[in-house]
Amino acid sequence: MKRLLFIELNEVNFSYVEKYIALGKLEGFKKILSKYRLSKTSVEVDYSACEPWIQWVSARTGKAFEEHRVFRLGDIVNTSEVQVWEKLERDRGLRVGAISPINGRNSLRNPLYFIPDPWTKTKVSGGFLDRKLSASIAQIVNDNAHHRVELRSLFFLFVGFLKYSRFINYIEYFKILSCLRSKKWNKAMFLDLLLADMHICKVKKLRPDFSTLFLNSAAHIQHHYLFSSEVYEGKNYNPEWYVPRGKDPLLDVYKLYERIICQTLRELEKGGDLMLATGLHQDPCCENIFYYRLKDYESFFEEVKVDFLRIEARMSRDFLMVFKDSARALDAERAISSLVASASGDQVFSVDNRGDSLFVTLVYGKEIVENFKIHNDESTVYNFEKYCSFVAIKNGIHNSEGYFLDTTCQGGDCSDSFPLEHVSEKILNYFS
Repeated sequence: MKRLLFIELNEVNFSYVEKYIALGKLEGFKKILSKYRLSKTSVEVDYSACEPWIQWVSARTGKAFEEHRVFRLGDIVNTSEVQVWEKLERDRGLRVGAISPINGRNSLRNPLYFIPDPWTKTKVSGGFLDRKLSASIAQIVNDNAHHRVELRSLFFLFVGFLKYSRFINYIEYFKILSCLRSKKWNKAMFLDLLLADMHICKVKKLRPDFSTLFLNSAAHIQHHYLFSSEVYEGKNYNPEWYVPRGKDPLLDVYKLYERIICQTLRELEKGGDLMLATGLHQDPCCENIFYYRLKDYESFFEEVKVDFLRIEARMSRDFLMVFKDSARALDAERAISSLVASASGDQVFSVDNRGDSLFVTLVYGKEIVENFKIHNDESTVYNFEKYCSFVAIKNGIHNSEGYFLDTTCQGGDCSDSFPLEHVSEKILNYFS
């Protein structure tokens, strides 16, 4: 029986990988890229739809955005779109699993395992520890900007680490954890390494026919720290307080991914194949953009007189507001979308009205300083900075071109480029 592992290296820029290789670094990637052909994927959308939670849905359903229309992170659960996992389980009778697939819905009848991403409200398939570990990761990731970590989350993360971390990576874990204070990005790398170890543990024990692993730390690091890369050739830079001089976060995470891929390939020497895809990739920003997120939703919206039922955090600056009815949501949309920075008149939030809920993004991109005032016609907030947590300085922007690698394809029969939505077809054809 064939076995295929699919690693989703979210938004990795392989042109930067190749630049590091040219400097004599990333020898593992050099061997991989010399043996297997790297293809490119493409999507034809406006920049507003050039988001990973949209395009990974395309890769897994075989449908372009214009067909599936899943626009927001977490919205896959409100659709009946058939994903590649269901097609393989239902139509081919295969055993499948998935670890942290962004905007992936667990609609499987009997998955070997399904650990959702930290933002999508879908069922966890696994044992007691897997459910607790999934909830703990979601809490830690969503509260990262506020530096809030619950004790029970730390406890189950530690227990999960004891169960899934592999001896071969103990020294790597030590290196990552010992530098957390000077390398803030190591938290994301720790999580990716743990997810990768978890994936290999489950693959070895449960022997799936098809399994997906989604890794996001490179996307996070490129987005926030790309200007600090040795191979970045632009004029922008990150301040010393943000990234210490001499540190290269991008090289750190590419080395980690090199390690994970090489270990996965060694595991597949016993039988099986590997596909890699990036969905999109990131290029450097032309200017510095500051990212913030609200840290106390209740207090802030009480001050601006917006009534709601609940708020669900999403990635980075985004959150979902749920209301009693569409009329209250419409009133809230008017109030929130009209908030502007008093000094400049720049809009503070963007709002997507969904009937009885609003998807809101804190879009103000300049530095929020002391005594920062915002207002609309109904209210004024005099110290907006007290309600915000600094997230990052935006370094990377999305590019619709992605990369794809298939270890069954080593010669001239590989496509140079193809639409991203054809990835699911390649997976299905593998099992034909």
